[in-house]
Amino acid sequence: MPDAPFRFFLDLHSNQLCLELTVVQSGGDGNVNFTMSWVDTISAISLTIVVILVAIFDLRERRIPNLIVFPAALLGILINSGKASFNGLLFSLRGLAIGFCLLLIPYLVKGMKAGDVKFLMAIGTFVGGTGIVRVLLITLLCYPALAFVAVMREGKLGITWLRFRRILF
Repeated sequence: MPDAPFRFFLDLHSNQLCLELTVVQSGGDGNVNFTMSWVDTISAISLTIVVILVAIFDLRERRIPNLIVFPAALLGILINSGKASFNGLLFSLRGLAIGFCLLLIPYLVKGMKAGDVKFLMAIGTFVGGTGIVRVLLITLLCYPALAFVAVMREGKLGITWLRFRRILF
């Protein structure tokens, strides 16, 4: 029976949840190990749940509720503060502030609503200042595919193509 491509296990000696991936290469097999502390695991699961909740709510009602975003921001601050005390607090607040600054100008020129800004700030409390810049860059790279799905879903592919053709040609 072949080995599973990945496995989770709890290392009781270091008190860490571990993920082991087996990567098959053309020249042989190799193992790649990722280790997360239980606090990092809780943080990742919490952030994933928040992102899914916001995505569902945003798709259905076209708004991001404060009832999800503010508790999420508080949870991110608490998790990082509990993990690294004052440095964790600074880590979260830096992510919150940079998330705010990154979307302030698009918000001021009415390119997005305040819920988007608050949501990025909440994510920043989990991932910190450097992480929130990465999150925004990845989101911007994925945006054309998401926009295409939205255009297809609303049945406006023809009019969108005419608008782009007018701009490009």
